[in-house]
Amino acid sequence: MCGKLIIATNPKEEEILENIREKAKLNGVNNINFITQKQLTQLEPNIKATAAIHSGSTGIIDSHKLMHSFFSQAKKNGTKFIFNTEIQYVKKIDDGKYKVKVIYPDGKPFSFITRLFINCSGHNADTIAESMGIDIDKAGYRQHFWKGEYFSVNTPPFTVNRLIYPVPLPNNTGLGIHATIDIYGRLKIGPNAIYLADKKTDYSVSPLSQDIFFHSVKEFLPFIKKKDLTPDMAGIRPKLQKPGDPFYDFIIHEESDKGLPGIINLIGIESPGLTSCIAISNYVENLINQKK
Repeated sequence: MCGKLIIATNPKEEEILENIREKAKLNGVNNINFITQKQLTQLEPNIKATAAIHSGSTGIIDSHKLMHSFFSQAKKNGTKFIFNTEIQYVKKIDDGKYKVKVIYPDGKPFSFITRLFINCSGHNADTIAESMGIDIDKAGYRQHFWKGEYFSVNTPPFTVNRLIYPVPLPNNTGLGIHATIDIYGRLKIGPNAIYLADKKTDYSVSPLSQDIFFHSVKEFLPFIKKKDLTPDMAGIRPKLQKPGDPFYDFIIHEESDKGLPGIINLIGIESPGLTSCIAISNYVENLINQKK
C-alpha cells in the first residue's frame, strides 16, 4: 500500500486536482486529501510540484500472481480452461440458445450450445459482439487500439516511494506519463498514448520515444537524466474512443434489449479493468442472477 500522488505544477492544474478529489469522494474514496507543496516535499523530497492530492489507499500488486491465484481458485471450483482457442462466432439459434464455434490449438473446429455467454475477450470483444449480429457502431461497441510504452529508470530503488501521476490528459485519452514503482522497487515511467489506426499489435518500445518521455517528466521528476531511460515494455489498450472523441467509460451490458438474453458483453475494458477486476466480476454475477 504505497500510496499515490497526483501532482499539480501550476494553479490551473491545482483546480483540476480539486475536481478529481471531489469526484473521488462522490465515488466513495475517503482516504484522499489535498496537500500543500510543503507537505508534498516532506513525503517525496525528490518531486517538484506546487500541490498534490494524496491517495493513501492506493497499492501495487504482482498481476501475474493475482491471475494465477484466480486460476487456481477457479480450478478448485470445477472451472475448465481451454487456452489458445479462437472463437470464430457466437450465433443465436433459438430463443435463449447460442451456438459458439471455436478453433482448438490443433486447428480442429468445434462448436457447442450455451444459454449464457460472457464476452470478456479484450482486444477482440467488439469483433465477437459483431458476430452475434450486433451493430457495433450503432451500439458504441467499436474498440480503438492505443499503444502505451514504458521506460525503466536506471536510478537506485526508492528514489520515489509512491506512484506519481500528473493531472490526466484532456478527454482522458490517457493518464499522462507517470512514475510507477513495482514490488521490487524498480522505477518506470509511462505510458504514452499512441493511436493505432491499423490495429496492429506491435509491443515493441521505440527508442525514439526516449526524448518525449524525458521532456514529459523532467519538470516534476528533476532527478531523471535522459541517459537513465531504457526501453522497458509496452501494452495495447482497447479504448472506446479515437483521437478527438470525449471520454467513454467501460461497457458491461446484458443484451436482452437487443434480443440476446443471456449474452453479457464487456467492451472497452482497458487498463483500470485490472484494478477493478473483482468489482467487475461481482457486477457481472449480479447481471446473471437478475436473469435467473
